[in-house]
Amino acid sequence: MDKLCETQLLSPRQVLFLRPEASTFCAQVKQALASPQFIVAQVADLEGALHLLATRKIEVLLFEPEAGLTRTRAALARLKEADPDMAILVVAPRLSLVATVAAMQAEGATEPDFDFIGTPLGGPELVRSLERVRELRYLRRAEERGQRAEARMSAVVQAVPYAVVSFDDGGVIHDWNPGAHAIFGWSVAEAVGQSFWQLAFSADPAPLRAAFASLKGGPAPARLEVCARRRDGREFPAVVALARVPLAQRAMFCAVLEDVGEMRRREIELRLAQKLEAVGRLASGLAHEINTPCQAIGLQVHFAKEALDELRRVLQLYTRLRDAVAGDDRVAPLLAEIAQLEESVELDYLLEHAPAALASVDEGTGRIAALVAAMKHFAQPDAGGPSTIDLNRALESTLTVVQHQSRAVGEVDKRFGEVPTIIGLPGDLNQALLGIVFNAIQALEDRQPGREGPGRIIVETRAIAGGTAVEVAISDNGPGIPASIQGRIFDPFFTTREVGRGAGQGLSVARSIIVDRHGGTLTFDSEPDVKTTFYVRLPVAGPIAAAGSSPSRFAPNM
Repeated sequence: MDKLCETQLLSPRQVLFLRPEASTFCAQVKQALASPQFIVAQVADLEGALHLLATRKIEVLLFEPEAGLTRTRAALARLKEADPDMAILVVAPRLSLVATVAAMQAEGATEPDFDFIGTPLGGPELVRSLERVRELRYLRRAEERGQRAEARMSAVVQAVPYAVVSFDDGGVIHDWNPGAHAIFGWSVAEAVGQSFWQLAFSADPAPLRAAFASLKGGPAPARLEVCARRRDGREFPAVVALARVPLAQRAMFCAVLEDVGEMRRREIELRLAQKLEAVGRLASGLAHEINTPCQAIGLQVHFAKEALDELRRVLQLYTRLRDAVAGDDRVAPLLAEIAQLEESVELDYLLEHAPAALASVDEGTGRIAALVAAMKHFAQPDAGGPSTIDLNRALESTLTVVQHQSRAVGEVDKRFGEVPTIIGLPGDLNQALLGIVFNAIQALEDRQPGREGPGRIIVETRAIAGGTAVEVAISDNGPGIPASIQGRIFDPFFTTREVGRGAGQGLSVARSIIVDRHGGTLTFDSEPDVKTTFYVRLPVAGPIAAAGSSPSRFAPNM
């Protein structure tokens, strides 16, 4: 019996005695149920009892019927309705007790609603009967509390987004909640009866088994991180809490497992987004700082080009003057000095190559200005929500930002079509496109040296689906994606490259941005040692609603 029941059984008994005016039982009740063990209230009619029950909690009602079975049954029904938790002890003459009980049972009034005691009786017998119905009342209440607690716990177990699994000493699964079905993919019928260790984990989890073994010696719970396995064979990080559930028959164990892969992926995405935001702010500031001197250099170069053109005209007049006075002996020494100076400074060379040098500087400052503009466009923050995006311009900015890396591995062929603007998050979309382009650049870095032709990245855009969507194809003629890993390239942390070249987040983040945040699709085709093409389809406004439609395919010639 629980502590509450023990406390209640030791407290004073709250008793109500409903007796008729002509009752001969009052003296026995008063003598047997004395204070402080009992607190007895006496009323002479039903209305008085109902009034008292409305203001006071009674544990046991001593009920002495006045006359008539029908009136008795009706009175008991009203009393039970007033306090369903109250125990009722019916007092009836011993000679008619059997008939009274049989009649009331026939009317549907049976235990545990009522109990019966026959008169005449002694004080100890009355106390024993009263204690018995009182204890039965508390046992019934404890059972009801247990049932309610069990129902609440069952509802919690069914509703939580975690896997809650109970299993026996041998690891055989007995209970498998909907959270476990959602996480692992096994239904209840498939999981129950299977080995928890073999069903939920890719290898024998030694730390988990060690924690489980330690639980057998005591109830102390254990919590640790393991590598779990879904029904399709994919592995994921999980945190498991183990606890021992002691039962009367045998010991059972409970495991609560949480899939932390998605949480960690989002944490990494958040850290990456924060890092990119910081880099974006820095790049935007640097772009502004670089732009100012570049503009000054451009203006000075433009001035120098114009000044050189004017000086060329003056030199041409000087040359004509020199030729005109070449036969005059008075200026012969000066002409000789001019000829010597022209030869020493290589005037002809300067006049031939200085304009080309200034043109090269002008072109360089123009490229710097274009890169600065691309960086400012690429690093612009999202203005608190979706906005209009020129996809061709976004791709142009992305390719400009990475051109120093793309030039080292091959050529970039831009085939931009006329596409409508779309609604989306510019900063996020730039990040996604950058991840796919970087993946193409790294693929060209992995090309075999003996392959024919240069490395090439082709970026193509076009409108599809009647102008309601835009598709981007980013192709490379790298080594391709092996069939054995094609199903995992969008998984967080998955990478085939060595440490320092890939973190396994570029394509995962790109897919999250394109699919989850923009309602688009990200698919690919790959032919080993020929090419790989990633297809990005984005709705012009809102998620694509065409159920069952497959992304279009257009493969550029490599």
